[in-house]
Amino acid sequence: MPTPLGICGASSVHPVCNVPFRLFPLAVIFYVPVMFIDRHYPRLYAWIFTVLCLLLIGYYLLLTNGPSPDSPQGLVIQMMGQKVIANASIVSIYFQSVIAYRFTAGAC
Repeated sequence: MPTPLGICGASSVHPVCNVPFRLFPLAVIFYVPVMFIDRHYPRLYAWIFTVLCLLLIGYYLLLTNGPSPDSPQGLVIQMMGQKVIANASIVSIYFQSVIAYRFTAGAC
C-alpha cells in the first residue's frame, strides 16, 4: 500500500509539519542557559545539550534550505540528516537520564 508521501511527493508535506522542527530548537535554546547557570549541574551535560541544539538548528536549515527530497540525491541527504538528528537525540536523552538518575540517587 503506498504511503501519502509516496503518492503526493515529498514536497507536498503540509507546512504545519515544520512547526515542531521550529519549536524544538527554541525550547532547547531556553533550556541551555539554565543548565550553565546551575552550579550543581555538570558542564559536560550542558555542552552535550548545546551540541544537540546546534544540530537541531542545522537540521532545520537543511529542511528549509537544503536540497529537495524530490530528487534521489536530495532524498538521501534529507534522510541522512534525519538519522543524524534521531541518533543525536537518543544520545542526548541518554546523558540527560544519567544525570537525572545521579541527582535523584544523591538526594535520597
